[in-house]
Amino acid sequence: MSNILKDLLMSRIKSFACIMTVALAMLGFSCGREAEEQPRQINIVSTLRDTGRLEVAQMSIGKVGMVSDPSFRKSEGFMAKAGALLDKIKVGDRIAVYSYDTYLHASIDLTDLSEEDVSVDEENKTVELRLPPVDVAYDGRDITLREEHYRVNGLRSQISSQERAALKEQMNTEVKRELASDKELTERLRNIGERRAKIFFASLLSDMGYEAHISFK
Repeated sequence: MSNILKDLLMSRIKSFACIMTVALAMLGFSCGREAEEQPRQINIVSTLRDTGRLEVAQMSIGKVGMVSDPSFRKSEGFMAKAGALLDKIKVGDRIAVYSYDTYLHASIDLTDLSEEDVSVDEENKTVELRLPPVDVAYDGRDITLREEHYRVNGLRSQISSQERAALKEQMNTEVKRELASDKELTERLRNIGERRAKIFFASLLSDMGYEAHISFK
C-alpha cells in the first residue's frame, strides 16, 4: 500500500473515531439529561407507596357498665326469682361500676396510589395529589376493666370474675351496636383523618420542594 493511501486511510479512521467519540458524548449527555428530566411523579408515587398503610387519626370511646343484684322483675325462672328475693333481704349493699375504652382508627392505604393520582408541575413546583379514601375501622378495646366504684358490704357476696366477664361482653356488644348505628361518629373521625393527612402530605411534599394540592378519591 502506498504511503498516500495509508495516510488517507488513517485520516478517515481518525475522523470516524472522532465522530464516534462525539456521538457517544452526545448520547451520554442525552441519557443524563433524560434521567434528570425523568418526571418526579414516579419518585413521588414510589415514596408514598412505600409508606404502606398510614394511620392518620385515632379515637377512644369510653363505656361504663354496672354489676348489681338482678331485680325480681328481670329474673327469669324460679331459681333466679328466688335468688333475687333472697338478695333483697340480705343486709348490706352490692354494687360495682366498671369502664373500659374502645378504639377506632382512621387510616389510608397508600399501596392503592397510582401514577394517575399524582401530577407534577415542575415549572411552578406544584403537585396535585389525589389520595385513597380514609378508612375507619374498629381497633379493639382495653383488655381489662377499670374499676370505677365498688361497694360490697354487710352479708353480700363479692363481685365474681364471671360477673365481670359477662358485663364486659355485654358492654362490648352495646358499643358495636352503637358504632354501627352512629354514622356521625365515624364520619367525624374520617374528617379528622383527612385534615391530618392533608397536613402530613403537604409537609412531606414541601420538604421535596413542592406546593401540594391534595384531594381524596
